[in-house]
Amino acid sequence: MIAEIKLYKSKWKAIKLILMGLPLVLACVFLLSKNDSHRNMEWFGICFFGLTIPIGIFNLFDRQPRLIINEEGIYIRIIGFKDFINWDVIKDAIYKERTTQDQYSWIKQKFLSITFDPGDSADPKNVSIYLNSLQKIDGQKLADVVNQMAHSDTNARRQLLLTTEL
Repeated sequence: MIAEIKLYKSKWKAIKLILMGLPLVLACVFLLSKNDSHRNMEWFGICFFGLTIPIGIFNLFDRQPRLIINEEGIYIRIIGFKDFINWDVIKDAIYKERTTQDQYSWIKQKFLSITFDPGDSADPKNVSIYLNSLQKIDGQKLADVVNQMAHSDTNARRQLLLTTEL
């Protein structure tokens, strides 16, 4: 039996996406039925905000893990990157937070940046994993676990996987 940690997309975020898009679609449909002058804008709103519903439903029922951490390495399945990275090639993992604030909103974005050397080039490569779309996890603890796993032997990795809760 292989010990592993699996991280999935957040179901709650998919539900919030659907619940935020549905009223906007309904508002555009209401405006379309009442007003004859701006039909193009209402149709654009229906199409644009209507996309949130199938995307939200897809995210709600997508049960494939985004990250799988096991004794061999880390499997990353995100948009633009789908690969397995062995622990031997991982150099560093860093947790980053970026806060964006303007007069209307305040957004805190969380990233896990993994630097690895695939061996086919002189320069190490970097992959950034957007953590906001995953289940609630402690990003700093995840970065610490990845760093510990990358610098441990197989037995220590197995023990770390069995005792770690994110």
